[in-house]
Amino acid sequence: MRADVKYTPVRVEHWQRGFSELRTSPDGKKLAFVARGDIFVDFADKETDRELRQGPSFRVTDTPAREQQINWTPDSRSLVYISDRHGEDEVFHYDLVERSETRLTDDPIAKRLPRISPDGKYVAYIRGHDAVWLYDLAAKTARELVKGRFVFNADLAWSPDSRWLAFLAQDPRYFSNVWVAPISGGAARQITFLSNISGHNLLWAPDGRFLIFTTEQYRAEAQIVRVDLRPPAPIFRETEFERLFDPGPRPAEKVEVETPESPAVEKIEVETPQTHPETPESKPVDAAAESDKQSVREPPGDGAKKPAPESDQLGDQFPAAPPDISFVGIERRLHFLTPTQMDAVAYAISPDSKNLLFMAQVAGKGNIWTLPLDEPRSDQPPRQITASDSFKSALQFTSDGKAFFYLDDGQITWRKFPSGNDITRLAVRAEVNVDFHQEKHQIFNEAWRLLRDSFYDPTFRGQDWAAVRDRFAPLVAGATSSQELHIVINLMVGELRASHLGSRFAGWSGNDGYLGILFDPAEQHRSGRLIVQRVIQDSPAALVDQPPRSGEELIAVDANRLEPGVSLDRLLKRSIGRRVRLMLRGREAERRIDVRPVDADAYADLRYRDWVTANEDYVHRISRGRLGYVHIEEMSYGAYQRFLLDLDTETHGKDGVIVDVRYNSGGHTATFILDLLARRSALRSGFREQFGAAMDAGHMAGNRILNKPTVLVTNERSMSNTEMLSESYRRLGLGKVVGQPTAGAVIWTHSARLLDGALLSIPRFFVVTPEGEDLEGVGRPVDITVDRPLGEWAHGRDRQLDAAVAALLDEAGGTA
Repeated sequence: MRADVKYTPVRVEHWQRGFSELRTSPDGKKLAFVARGDIFVDFADKETDRELRQGPSFRVTDTPAREQQINWTPDSRSLVYISDRHGEDEVFHYDLVERSETRLTDDPIAKRLPRISPDGKYVAYIRGHDAVWLYDLAAKTARELVKGRFVFNADLAWSPDSRWLAFLAQDPRYFSNVWVAPISGGAARQITFLSNISGHNLLWAPDGRFLIFTTEQYRAEAQIVRVDLRPPAPIFRETEFERLFDPGPRPAEKVEVETPESPAVEKIEVETPQTHPETPESKPVDAAAESDKQSVREPPGDGAKKPAPESDQLGDQFPAAPPDISFVGIERRLHFLTPTQMDAVAYAISPDSKNLLFMAQVAGKGNIWTLPLDEPRSDQPPRQITASDSFKSALQFTSDGKAFFYLDDGQITWRKFPSGNDITRLAVRAEVNVDFHQEKHQIFNEAWRLLRDSFYDPTFRGQDWAAVRDRFAPLVAGATSSQELHIVINLMVGELRASHLGSRFAGWSGNDGYLGILFDPAEQHRSGRLIVQRVIQDSPAALVDQPPRSGEELIAVDANRLEPGVSLDRLLKRSIGRRVRLMLRGREAERRIDVRPVDADAYADLRYRDWVTANEDYVHRISRGRLGYVHIEEMSYGAYQRFLLDLDTETHGKDGVIVDVRYNSGGHTATFILDLLARRSALRSGFREQFGAAMDAGHMAGNRILNKPTVLVTNERSMSNTEMLSESYRRLGLGKVVGQPTAGAVIWTHSARLLDGALLSIPRFFVVTPEGEDLEGVGRPVDITVDRPLGEWAHGRDRQLDAAVAALLDEAGGTA
């Protein structure tokens, strides 16, 4: 009988890190953050007057619901945010002076990404999947501003003078691009035309002259893009020198910029002062939801210091440049600021619009970088500011641009800019009230709503989705632990009869060490003795000078004798990465070896590569060396790169290649693989008179041209993007497909994080054939059906590889 689990349903948690959002106020004196769905506010400088400023952070909300996507109003006295406490995501306003909260929206359509205009008059937000709305804070009314397609990644950014709103949305091909819309009314204009699926972190420069955002495909190659809203004017060094002799400031000059008289250009007349006092900086925010990364813009200055309310005196301000957008040729004024190798994400533009803070993944390490944005430094490369393995997010400049805040593994952190020195971790403390019996209903409803709004089939596979919720809600009321709650959620989503569904927590591989020694199972079952059968290639045991030999017995681990009742697994706990001494006994004597065990993930990869090597040897043997073999573990970018490496090796001197995708659970790289397999030579290239040894001309440009027949091997454990590969391979006539029909689990999916940290998988986009057949629920057929009897491999045979070799040799000509 399983023992009852102790559980505290109501408790107070003291959070000092793990925050999901951070936003500093425009005056630089305060900061707001989110801990487990509740909003807190604290001093931005807690190190000043430490005795008075330490202690618990000031609570703004205290509900079992989720508050998120926080924004400060320009006067630094109020917050605007999203809350779902009434059943839908709605926009709320909280006045920190009056300590009062107001619900701004109230209708059954979900809202997201509230953005306050720099003049403090409007809140822009996305409503549903198809519109941007404006809420007038003075009139307390809302209106639709513009239609758009906001199916997945989206973002909003105000112009510094509050006359324009830029937004990221999807075009008819579902590519994410940028539009701008006038607040006064009129159609939005598309200004970028990239063929990338993902776009996020949209930033409008404080000087109004350019936009920056992040664009990427569904892989690790995000790039930062800049779009100049007008052709940039040259900056002359000579003019700067002449200013040294200027006797003093001149009166403001009238500058004419293009106006609405031309349909392609907006013109306004503005006063441009000769001197530029400083202004508060714009503050981007880090999104709580993975699918909606956020940013916000700061109010513009007017060229002079302006008094603020006595309780919140603002600092100096930079004047905002006019939103003089020249639409003619704007598509040619887009350029990439970072290379694909950096995998970079934009976060914040400095108050003077001269510097960018961004995150970049380089060599697997995510760190903060900076990049100059002004013309005099345009030839300078990006510069790395931090160097650590921690997760960083929510980068934002202080109002004077001399420092920046960010979350470092969820802890609020401050650094000087541009040096990155003088790191300070703010000692905030959020007292979070956790009531499981209230939160469980919130988490259940979050999961239900996410599927209601995004599930790929609007008929919910013939289900009344509201009725399904009502049927499972009583079970939630009876749940007494998180495990029971997520069992109920998974039972509910199971009613949709679709793949790629369910809630789950992040996995843990444990702390057991692995040696890479395989023992004789028959002898272990018979006597309990650990007799070495073989050692896995490249494993810890294989890397010693004299690896264990077949027939030797493992008799001790770190002086602990392996007697009856002693567990090898227990002896190897917490042994990862440290020296472990093994005692082996052979026919003649005992000997000792020192090994360094690896963790479960590394060991799983070793076992996988061992299996691949065995398959390579098998294909080489039965084809008498004529055919190569490659296996694709999953449809990820890393596995694709491994596929290229294996393909280069296995095609050398071979007549054809077996491409094996059995047990491949999917991903996104099927089109890359198909692209390579479909290439054929058109031209040849060589050196001087060696025409007979000429190679494909594409090789000179770094392109692989296979030019050899292939056969694809698949089975019932091949899923998702792997099935798309199989179906496309067959339709393109690239070769025979051998094995068993695939799993029939094909839907493009994304994940959302629930309040308790669990991930919910949401099938969002369908995949159909040109004839309209839905690939979800129907396995992809094969040309040659071959079953594998249970335990066949233990006898050294693989009938599916046998059939694949026979088919490929027949195509290549001749037999083995």
